[in-house]
Amino acid sequence: MPTGPPGDATWRVWGQELVLAQPAPRTGGWRLEHLTHRTVPADDGTALDLQAGDEDLLIAQTIAIALERRAIADGKQWTGRGPVHPLAAAARSARMDADRLFWERLRRARDG
Repeated sequence: MPTGPPGDATWRVWGQELVLAQPAPRTGGWRLEHLTHRTVPADDGTALDLQAGDEDLLIAQTIAIALERRAIADGKQWTGRGPVHPLAAAARSARMDADRLFWERLRRARDG
């Protein structure tokens, strides 16, 4: 179930219906935009189908995933001081940045 930054559900799917977390007011016009999944490229040489301006989000997600995986691998052998491996802290920071960029692009139902 998709959630917003505070953790509250914004919508869910039930059967063939889209159920909003809060009822839309009866006054005003409302538009719901559905962002579909993109097709997976056939091979590594095929360009990704990205929307304009999403390059920074893709880079941030890639960095976060790479740091998380490296922190897990290095953390298994870490005997340093403190409970947190330095790469784990960097991975957490990168994940927060990537999540922030994602939520900035989250489209919600708008009046108008």
